[in-house]
Parts: sequence; structure tokens; C-alpha cells
Amino acid sequence: MSGRYDTCSIPILARSSSLSKDLSQISLPVGFNEPISILQRLAEDLEYAELIERTVDTEDPIHRLCLVAAFAVSGYACTRLRASRKPFNPMLGETFEDSRFNFIAEKVCHVPPVMACHASGKGWTYDSVTQAKQKFWGRSLEIIPMGTTTLRVGNDVYSWQKPSSFMRNIVAGTKYLEHVGCMIINNQTDGRRCEITFKEAGMWGNANVVNAVVFSPKGHVETKIDGKWDESLAKVVSRNQLEVLWRANDLPSHAQDYFGFTNFAMTLNEITEDLQITGEDGSTVVGYKFPLTDSRLRPDQRALEEGRVDEADEIKTIVEEKQRARRRAGKEVKPRWFKKTGNEDNEWAYAGGYWEAREEGWGKQAPLW
Repeated sequence: MSGRYDTCSIPILARSSSLSKDLSQISLPVGFNEPISILQRLAEDLEYAELIERTVDTEDPIHRLCLVAAFAVSGYACTRLRASRKPFNPMLGETFEDSRFNFIAEKVCHVPPVMACHASGKGWTYDSVTQAKQKFWGRSLEIIPMGTTTLRVGNDVYSWQKPSSFMRNIVAGTKYLEHVGCMIINNQTDGRRCEITFKEAGMWGNANVVNAVVFSPKGHVETKIDGKWDESLAKVVSRNQLEVLWRANDLPSHAQDYFGFTNFAMTLNEITEDLQITGEDGSTVVGYKFPLTDSRLRPDQRALEEGRVDEADEIKTIVEEKQRARRRAGKEVKPRWFKKTGNEDNEWAYAGGYWEAREEGWGKQAPLW
């Protein structure tokens, strides 16, 4: 894909009255979007889930924490070429599943926008709640994550919060993403913690540098980790020896022409044969194994992916108006797969039952679009 996909009106918006407003509350043309939803973007954080599987098989508590740190950082590798666009803001009640990790995500609150997700594998569970604000600051757009990720591996419970991300040079120059700040991973079981610093690039310094330190329950340094969030991370074994924890997968050769997507991201909109329900003739698709609320069925997003940009804009307006109409009529969709666990906006937990309902065929469904 080329041409129209490479243009972006963010510089125009930056000069408008929207400066310093929260973009999550502004309806933008599809020219600002990439053809996946925020729910699908959350699934990208699990691209390197094999790091969790290695954690399950590791007994050394220090090395386990190092692998968890590598996993937490690995979720940023997919953003290498994703500086020009933002994912679609889901409708309230919109969902996305990925059976590779028993992953289910749902938009659980509209104002403020809150997404919750749950995933699991042999010996581990993963839960994350995301509430993000987006603001313009001069030449940068800041994305401020608000929410906690919790990973349970055996008896260990790890939790962390993400640092801010910045889209640089939004008015002029080459746009790029930079993740800046501190991410602290706490092992709530044994008291260890890993402090990860995402460094801001200096005038002449390296970009995307990550340094981390693992501390004992008593606060003593046990080991260090160095690397880059878009390349690799290694544990410092000794002054002359490093142990590679993780390497980023190569980008596809045509990534620049397709929204900067990784190979993993390109699978997120696929509706493969195993997800289709066919009629008696064995070939006509009459339904899907995922619910009608799944992001893959959102028509404006699909139109953008297929290059029908003007049509995508028209459909997006219709989809958003349907949501507003439901709200005015007092028929706003209620979250189905996650339940509120506290008074804060981002306190949600998986309620269970998604995969069981999938096996039973969902029953009566009301489409969102």
C-alpha cells in the first residue's frame, strides 16, 4: 500500500484548537488511523509470549524476573515504524480474541476510555487494564498510560505500569516514537523488583536505549539488563559476559508500505478458515466462531485496510452515531466479559465465561455497527 496511506494530518491538528486536548475524546478522520483497534494493539504486547513460557520453566527467581522484564519491554518492539497513526478507538462492548494465548479484550468504559484484557497459558495468566490519555505538547504528542499489568507465573505475581510514549516531530521533520520513563516490575510474592529505565535520546546519544536493575528484597543489586526496546535485551553476567534474553523479530520487507506493521500485527485482522462457520454446502460462510462484537468485523476498519478510505470515513461516522443513539436511548452496551472491582476507572478483572460461551455458539447477539 502506498500514496494515501502515508499522509497524515496530525501537523494540521497540532496547529488547531485541539492543542493540549485529550485526543481520546475527539472523533478523528480515518486518515489518522491504522486498520486495527486498540484491543488488537493490546494483543501485540503478547507477541513474545514465549518469554513467559521460559519463565514458567525457570526456577532461579532472579532470572525469572529478568525474563519478565524482557517480556514487558518486548511489547514496544512493534512500535518501531508506528509513529504516524493511532489504532481505532473501539466501541463500548467491542471485543477481540486471539486463541494463540486464550486472549480476550473488551472496551469496558467509554468515558474515560478503558480497555481490559486477559490471557493465559500453561502455568501463567496475564491481566491488563489500559486507560490512556493523549495530549499535544508543542512538537510532541504524549500518550500517558494509566493502568496496571499483572502476570502470574506459578506462585509469583508480577505487576507493572507503563511509562509515557511520545510521538516526536509531529509538526515538521521525521516522525518517530520514543518511550521515556521508568517501569518498575514488582514481584509481589518474594519482594524483588526490577527498575527499567527507558532513556530519552540526547542530541548525539543512542535512541531507544533501555537499562534495568534487579534488586533483592532487601534492596541490594542482584543483576543488570541492557539493550534497546526495538532490538534486544541482555542480562549482564559479568564484566565481559552478556546473556541474551530477547531479540526482536525482523520486520517484513514491505512494512513501510503497510502502516509499519510487524508480521504478527498483519495476522490480527485475518479471518482464517478455522474461525469461519460454513453452511450446508461446506463453502458459504454463514457466521464466525468469534462474536459479532469482534474488531475484525468492524466495517470502517476493514474498509481502511482494503484501501476504501472515503468509504471508511463515511462508515465510521455511521458507527459512532449508532453508539451515541444507544446512549441517548438509555440502551448503552454493558461490559460482558470483565467486572468492576473497585471505585477507580481502571479497576476491572476478567469475569470468565468467554471461551465457554464461544463453545456454546454465543446465543442471541446484538451487533455494534
